[in-house]
Amino acid sequence: MLKNCVFEATVLAALDHLAGGTILLAAVSGGADSTAMLTALASLRCNKDFAQKSFSINVLHVEHGMRPAEESRGDALAVKKLCKTLDIPCRITSIQPGRIQKAAGEWGLGPEASARFFRMRALKREARRINAVKILTAHTHDDLLENILIRILRGAGPRGLALMPRERGKFLRPLLDLSRKDVLAYLEKKGFVFRTDSSNKETRYLRNRIRHKLIPCLDEFFPYWRSSLYSLAETQTLAADFITKEAKKQLPWKQDLDDNAGLWVKVQDFMLQTPIIQEEAVFLAHNLLAAGDSSRVLRRRSLRRLLQDFKTGKTQTGDLGPISLKKDAEKVHVTGKVTSKDSGGFEYGFGIVIDSPGSYNYKGISIKTESETENIINNQTDNQAEEVFYAQLPFVLKKWVKKDIIVKTGQKRCLSDILNREERTAYKGFITALDKEGNAAFIGLGRGKPALLYRRDSNPELPIFRVTVKNFFNGSTDV
Repeated sequence: MLKNCVFEATVLAALDHLAGGTILLAAVSGGADSTAMLTALASLRCNKDFAQKSFSINVLHVEHGMRPAEESRGDALAVKKLCKTLDIPCRITSIQPGRIQKAAGEWGLGPEASARFFRMRALKREARRINAVKILTAHTHDDLLENILIRILRGAGPRGLALMPRERGKFLRPLLDLSRKDVLAYLEKKGFVFRTDSSNKETRYLRNRIRHKLIPCLDEFFPYWRSSLYSLAETQTLAADFITKEAKKQLPWKQDLDDNAGLWVKVQDFMLQTPIIQEEAVFLAHNLLAAGDSSRVLRRRSLRRLLQDFKTGKTQTGDLGPISLKKDAEKVHVTGKVTSKDSGGFEYGFGIVIDSPGSYNYKGISIKTESETENIINNQTDNQAEEVFYAQLPFVLKKWVKKDIIVKTGQKRCLSDILNREERTAYKGFITALDKEGNAAFIGLGRGKPALLYRRDSNPELPIFRVTVKNFFNGSTDV
């Protein structure tokens, strides 16, 4: 009984600051965490303090269309039945099967990140429809720790390693101080059943590998890891808040009068700052331009490489996917589209734009760009065709996505047509060379060969771009 009181008291405390009559939207998947959250909300209606608030509780269940229809529909029906039992309005929204996977390929995201984008969008839309002030999600203390482990493995910066906030914008997490053990104990006492997502057992997802493989190892050999990790996140929260405050103070972005979608700061101010302040300032600009669109991912490692190239003078422009940076004599510009005028308006997955002859480095690849005339003067021939592809300036090296194809001799070829599944696993990743005529080449990153996997038909009227294979495989996996 005490555990029930503590559980519900924790949920009540998380909502206590909200005004009376607040409309709440609870995200309920049917799993243990969200079922416990909804059960607690329903039980609290009998609590005097909670009842005085006169909260309006509503539920949205998002059917992602990623699992077998029988299982997915079973979750939806279970949530609907639970809501009917608890006398809480419920709405089911279904995403067309295959849509999340397709978007993941187009955006260069994993299926989990893509699913999260669609789920968040559905929740925000439903919140607007019913005028909900807060969207409640059932993240627990275990989720908080798992997120930190994920971000450590992905090389996140201070903000990524900071504590998951209890409240951000419309979203509120009332279970953040409760563990998964607390959730299961509460449901057992209440006698409520919950659904188990079969995909939670699939270790192809990073979160599941951490949950089923890494955490048991940490529990066995480092029993105090939870408190230590939480302390690390507390420190990173303080560091991130300080860095963000300094970045806003030292590099306040201004609207670009020549481009309503762009921002700028003085180049002198920007280049005088330490690298971490520069990075944070760019991330702040990205957040302003992305306007909450979580599908537009800015990768810190790519940004760090570009800022280093700015410092050494190796390049003055760089496209990073959701945003692009350009440095001139007066300003550093950030825009939500590519800076090269003829690059076709490509939107996702940029690594580097090559818009002039010269030598470049990208993900450990040495790229030498020269015109046909220079090639002849240097007595270079096409006798090493596997190292050379042809493209127009400017061209882009970007992360390969599943929809990428190369048209050769009138036929469309994707990577699966070129390499079988076993051959593909020999590589750590793939990139695509892209110009305004389409994809020019597929390049493999890792230990396998050849590095230049496939190229478009040669065109003697186009400049030659020679790829040096010896510098390919340096262990870089930032793809």
